[in-house]
Amino acid sequence: MAMMHATLPYAMIVQAAISPIVDPPGLWEFRWTSPAMILIGLSGIAAFLVNFSGFLVMGNIGALAHVLLGQFKTAVIMLGGYILFQSRMSPMQLLGALLAVLAIVAYTHVTVQEKSKSSSNVTKEEPPPPPPSVETTTTNTSSPDEEEMVRLTKTKTAEGEETV
Repeated sequence: MAMMHATLPYAMIVQAAISPIVDPPGLWEFRWTSPAMILIGLSGIAAFLVNFSGFLVMGNIGALAHVLLGQFKTAVIMLGGYILFQSRMSPMQLLGALLAVLAIVAYTHVTVQEKSKSSSNVTKEEPPPPPPSVETTTTNTSSPDEEEMVRLTKTKTAEGEETV
């Protein structure tokens, strides 16, 4: 979302400045009828939603997957145009679109398998053992030096039991 907020205002300014110049018949010669204004507004909303969904996808899946998703969309549009509208495509174009779709599906399958393997290999950490609640004492020390080093301190635990 931060990238969208950073780039879209500048993109809108550039588009608004250039569109009247390069878009025939130009801003001033266009007939601004009600149906034309409605269609232009709907086109703007659709363009915003396409860009917004692209930013959401890129933020959640990463740049490589976003590029692959764009290529997948293009290949599906080409194949759909050929199947639904009998658009002209050479056999090489059909093969390329079909191979692109198959490669992206294979890539997705492999990455999903790797993620599931890595998540199943994660082991849960065991919680640390609770503090001792039984009083322990040390007897039969072997030398006076060890007796000096051993200090027994009594502390109160949260339960109120004394420990050593």
